[in-house]
Amino acid sequence: MEKDAIAYICEHSDDLRVILADPTPLDTVLDAVRDGDDPAGARPLLDALHAAVQRAGDAFGIIPHDHRGPEMATGAGLGSARRLEIFFYCPRGRCSRIWEPDRENLTVPSCVVFGEELAERRS
Repeated sequence: MEKDAIAYICEHSDDLRVILADPTPLDTVLDAVRDGDDPAGARPLLDALHAAVQRAGDAFGIIPHDHRGPEMATGAGLGSARRLEIFFYCPRGRCSRIWEPDRENLTVPSCVVFGEELAERRS
């Protein structure tokens, strides 16, 4: 849960800053992750940020939405399709953020915590 919440924060930090009257809980989480704290140890900080986001009017808080991967189509008589998948992940493995490029958006996003582009992995 912690890595998923951190991934959500990384992806939506600009939106969170807009809705929070006081960004201190967000900055505290980002600083803790940046300083190398174990994501599981950041749970109290994440809980505080979650509550602050809910108080600011977002009922879902920082609980991420469904992060399912792309579905694979199968052709008749061909069995399961296997195509090269390219995904981008947290550059330092601190969260579970996954980004998949598409034809409309090929600009690799950056990690908000470290300011580095997400890391590419192929499967």
